[in-house]
Amino acid sequence: MSRLARKKLEAEAALKQDEVPSWIGKDHKIKLSYVVNTADSQGTAYPCLSKRFLTDPTFRVYQGEEKRAGKLVKFKRNVYVAPYELMEVCIGTKEQLWYGRITYEKHNVIRRKATRDDTWPLKEWLDKMQDVIQNALQRPSIDFILKEQPNKAATHMDFVLEIKERVNGRTVNYINPAILQRVNSDVLSKISAKDKLREFGRMTVLPPSPKKFIEYVMAVNFDAFLRLVKKGQVELAKELLKLGYLNVHAFDGMADLPRHDDADHEPHPAGQGWCALQHAAYNGRRPMVLWLLDELYVDLRQRSADGWTAMHCACKMGHFEIVKLFYERGMDLFDETQEGGGGHTPLSLMLENKHMGLVRFFIGEDSKFAQDNYKKHGKRPTHIPEDMYWYLKPLPESVMAEIRAAQKVKANKLKAQKRAEYLAANPDAGKEKGDKSDRKSAKGSKRGQSSGASRDSKDSETTKTSASKSPSKSGPANKSVSPGKKKK
Repeated sequence: MSRLARKKLEAEAALKQDEVPSWIGKDHKIKLSYVVNTADSQGTAYPCLSKRFLTDPTFRVYQGEEKRAGKLVKFKRNVYVAPYELMEVCIGTKEQLWYGRITYEKHNVIRRKATRDDTWPLKEWLDKMQDVIQNALQRPSIDFILKEQPNKAATHMDFVLEIKERVNGRTVNYINPAILQRVNSDVLSKISAKDKLREFGRMTVLPPSPKKFIEYVMAVNFDAFLRLVKKGQVELAKELLKLGYLNVHAFDGMADLPRHDDADHEPHPAGQGWCALQHAAYNGRRPMVLWLLDELYVDLRQRSADGWTAMHCACKMGHFEIVKLFYERGMDLFDETQEGGGGHTPLSLMLENKHMGLVRFFIGEDSKFAQDNYKKHGKRPTHIPEDMYWYLKPLPESVMAEIRAAQKVKANKLKAQKRAEYLAANPDAGKEKGDKSDRKSAKGSKRGQSSGASRDSKDSETTKTSASKSPSKSGPANKSVSPGKKKK
């Protein structure tokens, strides 16, 4: 075994025996924050992805010169590099990305004085860096300074990052200036083979392209926006919207798609999940619903992949004021989630979940809605189960008969639809049934013929026997002879 291989095994054994501190190697997740450039007069806010992670033990080639027998000789040596923790940072826009690694050896500020050493130890420095970068907006005393600087080849501009804190009228440097290189083909070519295998968004913050970076940022922002919508926190949602990189018209799982009114793109189709308005209606957040409709102009008739609208969500949970608001703005109580029938309607959802306030308001005998729809439009609530009428005022028998007939028609339609789908999926089943019916009809015809023939033979036999027993018309008449007299 070579010396380098032996050193690597010893280092791995030391890691397994917990000879390094227990906090090293903890799996820290990627977090999105916003870094405001105080060096810019406009105060530009850049989305920033950061992660704290532990490097793998490696060997690096060290080149140098040394004197041998009075002569300078060049040499190459493999130097073992122990694993160490660092902060990985990537900031960007829709067109450009800047990436860098902040390490303790290069960027920690030495704070030695005559009588004491105030230099932060490794763990404290890493904790501070992680807190400052990942919670930048919550730390108003921290200034992030980003200055442009040409790279060595003078082909593009890099960023020089400085982090400073204002404490009691004085400024404290958190790090030595760090270079954030603009991501291009040269930067990507210098990444090691192991780092290239790390998955973006889970193990590294370095994306393959600016487009992937923006898609990830928009997905994270939309997820945070939905959490605020579900809780009804309108003011916090407004603050998040000001930062940008957020599409409030998107659906779950499709946050990176363009808006409906984007002239450069076509309107996106229904997403895999619900939109923000559906979540607000489902959770009964009326102020949030009004903000989305009146200020952000979210489409009230947005429909998800399952066919649901915000009206269906509000009716399912029985939020009276929101359902009434949607109905006043033109939503239909008979809107089905599936085309051609078979789905849910807002009316059926409020009935199935027994929201009596909504039921009495919309289809009670004194309801203006019921009067308009029964008399003028001819629409009937055909999804109402009969036992639900016990909770309502009695309806006329003609209406009840019409509802029962409509329910029966719909049930037969659904049954025929399911039968057609089954036969389309299993074509042999229809043939087998047809053959069986043909066999039965053939057997029935044979039985009918045989029974007819037997009936005819029986009839002929009966006629013969009756003819033999009955006297013929042309023959002599039979005379009765008394038993006491003898024939002469």
